Amino acid sequence: MLSSVTALRHYRAASNGRTRPQIIGGAREDGSEVELFAKFSAGCDRGNSTLATEAVAAMLAADLTVPVAEPCVVEFGNSFADIISEPAEKELVRRSQSPAFGSLKLPPGFTAWNRERIVSESMVDDACSIYIFDALTANVDRKPDNPNCLSSGDSIGVFDHDIALVTKDVLFWTPPWKRGGVDFLAGSAAHIFFDALARNPVAISSLECHRTRWGALTETRLDEYFSTLPSVWASANAVDDIFGYLKDLIENIDAAIDEVKRILS
Repeated sequence: MLSSVTALRHYRAASNGRTRPQIIGGAREDGSEVELFAKFSAGCDRGNSTLATEAVAAMLAADLTVPVAEPCVVEFGNSFADIISEPAEKELVRRSQSPAFGSLKLPPGFTAWNRERIVSESMVDDACSIYIFDALTANVDRKPDNPNCLSSGDSIGVFDHDIALVTKDVLFWTPPWKRGGVDFLAGSAAHIFFDALARNPVAISSLECHRTRWGALTETRLDEYFSTLPSVWASANAVDDIFGYLKDLIENIDAAIDEVKRILS
């Protein structure tokens, strides 16, 4: 579920991102090399809790056929900081605890989603899966001014879920299986795909397929996510809250999907 990569090269800091992601090169366990975006604990407000959130969200997304960039655990030693020339990035890595969280770069041709891009009929299922995922994981971070989404032709790829699954002590938060729990994603300013999906009969009918996908999740599968996390992430403060929320969600999934259907209908 989470592949392992060893950091080898540092290319540059990503052009944006509140967690200060770095573009690096690394080697998989089989020796093949990959290029990826890496998030280091010192760049995250919640440290290893943020990295654990990213990992759980990515594993969950993959199970639900949400088109998420491939996640990985990025191991790095003290010597990795030594090869970084930029002082700020060098210090970021030095202050971070290994491992980092990585998302493999999507193939060439993917560009940022923009307001003018049209959701084609062949994209509707992916767009719907992304919208449902964001609604049920409390992810407010896929708005027109910050889409966290790339596209190439009819292909979509999403990333950056560091503030998903954060529900504890959030003022006025309502579980998505209760009336009003998905209202935060209603409206074109709330989500990049809302206008394309709202009152779209193809999207509405596809909800039943997504209900089946979410309904197939089990507590055993959630426990497998937990067992996959590196120990420094598994012991992070937010992890128990994340898994407690997900277990409540799968027990109430029909009501949650019904709320999404109400918003889009």
